[in-house]
Amino acid sequence: MIKIDRFQVACTADLAQIASMVNLAYRPESGSSAWTHESDLVDGCRTNFDFLSELISKSDSTIIIGFRNNSLVGCIHLEKEGRDCHLGLFAVHPNFQGQGIGKKLLVFAEQFAQKQYHPENFVMTVLSARHELIEFYLRRGYRRTGVIGSYPISAGIGTPKLLDLKTEMLEKQSTHSAPNLHINASRILMNKPDIPVAAMAKEVSPRTTPSIYPQPFASRMVGREKRALGDLFGLSNFGVNLTKLAPEAGSALRHAHSKQDEFIYILQGSPILISDDGETPLFPGMCAGFKAGTGNAHQLINRSNEDVYYLEVGDRSAGDSVQYPDDDLQAQFINQQWQFAHKDGSPY
Repeated sequence: MIKIDRFQVACTADLAQIASMVNLAYRPESGSSAWTHESDLVDGCRTNFDFLSELISKSDSTIIIGFRNNSLVGCIHLEKEGRDCHLGLFAVHPNFQGQGIGKKLLVFAEQFAQKQYHPENFVMTVLSARHELIEFYLRRGYRRTGVIGSYPISAGIGTPKLLDLKTEMLEKQSTHSAPNLHINASRILMNKPDIPVAAMAKEVSPRTTPSIYPQPFASRMVGREKRALGDLFGLSNFGVNLTKLAPEAGSALRHAHSKQDEFIYILQGSPILISDDGETPLFPGMCAGFKAGTGNAHQLINRSNEDVYYLEVGDRSAGDSVQYPDDDLQAQFINQQWQFAHKDGSPY
């Protein structure tokens, strides 16, 4: 088992990252090895920024998130409903599944709910077809109630691929929670991100998700490593990344933004800037900017035998879209989240 460094009550600044992780865990490409995924059963996104924002705006409603080395590794939603506490949106990042994160997060959430909401029971709704997930909960003291329902299409959490997909309610008495696992609910940070005064940029943990591109494009980002420096300090209007490119790696697919400006500054190495103007060698101390709306598609490629390090800065203007002239791909920035589609508009 690996350790969760801290638990935190999610606030608005966390929601885009939570949505990305939840969708990666629940709705990756069909056939994924992610343990919690249900792509073979449900189509579409599991959640989005607006849905999460509505959850945390309610009274008696909390999203607990867990971090390891400043990287988001899991989340769970708690909401008081009468004398019960409903648990949902339980997800662990695919890179950390099977390492005990889910067990610790569930126990912590139950202990937090006991102190915060004093419920008689914990209640959750799962897909009846998710037999391995139901077994996971049964081993942790939940029981089948026999309450079966239809998939909640109107909830906006995806469209079932099976005609008669059902849900099942599980229940557990709150007094049966396990306080002996030594997870102290006093460790939680209430809406207060752990923001440092300063940090060594290269010591910041890289992103746990190497790329948000759909396949087969995500596999082309092998060798690229991003450290989200701006997120570390809670910046929300623009992003700052320290990016490393191994030999033969690329910064991105060649692309052009409609509304978001970009800027890069080379710290180490000699990448090639490929744009509509041709190829331009870059060296340490050089910089380049890419104004939104020009249509000048660009990327960096490391053709050298040494690692390249550079800073990249970009704003987070709403309503952005991205064109990829060399690939069958387009993207839109909706509800603080990227959504990808083929050039004919069909989703990946």
